[in-house]
Amino acid sequence: MRTALLSGQYTAGTFETALATTANAGYFTELCNTYGSADILVNSSTALPVIVGSSTARTIATNAPTFLRACANSSYATEQLVTTTNGANLFALVLRDNTGGKFSHWRDITTNYNRIKSWVNASGSKLKSQTFTSSGTWTKPTTLLAMSIFAVAGGGKGSQDDYGGGAGGGEIECVNVASGSLPGSNQTVTIGAGSTSTASSGGDTTVGTLITASGGGSTSTTAAGVGGGTTANGGYLAFTEWKTPLTAAFQCVNAAQKGGNGASGAASTWTPGSDGLPGTGGNPAYNATALVLSTGGKAYGGGGGSGENGSSAGGAAAANTGGGGGGGTGAAGGNGGSGIAVIYWLEG
Repeated sequence: MRTALLSGQYTAGTFETALATTANAGYFTELCNTYGSADILVNSSTALPVIVGSSTARTIATNAPTFLRACANSSYATEQLVTTTNGANLFALVLRDNTGGKFSHWRDITTNYNRIKSWVNASGSKLKSQTFTSSGTWTKPTTLLAMSIFAVAGGGKGSQDDYGGGAGGGEIECVNVASGSLPGSNQTVTIGAGSTSTASSGGDTTVGTLITASGGGSTSTTAAGVGGGTTANGGYLAFTEWKTPLTAAFQCVNAAQKGGNGASGAASTWTPGSDGLPGTGGNPAYNATALVLSTGGKAYGGGGGSGENGSSAGGAAAANTGGGGGGGTGAAGGNGGSGIAVIYWLEG
């Protein structure tokens, strides 16, 4: 069978027919799970188009880790998977695996991951992404094969009290849209606003009904604002690229990270906000030697730092971070940061 594939004896149609027999399907499964054979097949301009053109072959191949590893290691195979219609049909099976296991052959090896990322939005590529820093509309392609979303909600507003509490950061969430739920039309993207009032939370960030990241809580007392969402810390570890999620190639795993809680204010207690993603909590209004401006939470979803006793406004969180505003020091607390969303997709 390997010789026949490499010598052009099969078309996609005749190979599909051949795989209808149990024996041939078994032979092909063995080829896909054998290191030397898989490497040769995925780098063959004769064999690979036949394989990706057969529905049965695509299913067998994407359930063979050795075959997927060979594809991820190959510049030629990776190009075929993102630039040809049949190749994209195979790669869609990889991306729609919401365990992330099939995509791990690209994600877990730096060279392979950089290779697939270089194809996002490249000329001729069917692998796309679009970042929304304000509300808008995502335009569905004619044929949508796979889709995932990263979203951060807006952060809350910090308190005006002496020793004002910091506000909560917005929730951070990723969704790999199931094949049966892929949208059939354009989607409205709503970016959650950062709160400017202690009476209201930060706004939710949504993409149609596909994802909702919940806004961070505001506070008007010394109490901490509560971060948006309910998922315990550590959800971010499932993100494809949690340190710089905006540059990810795709988000395979459904996961969420609760926004960081703000810091509660108290005399002689100078507390930073809790993290949304690691290292994002805002600083308190005292640095052990002097009274300073508290800071809002940082990207993404950090809670605001606590205020002190005095007359300094709390620091605002930056736009598109979902950070909570810092607590005031006898003056207005900081406003929350607005959210952000990234949509990743593979089209036919």
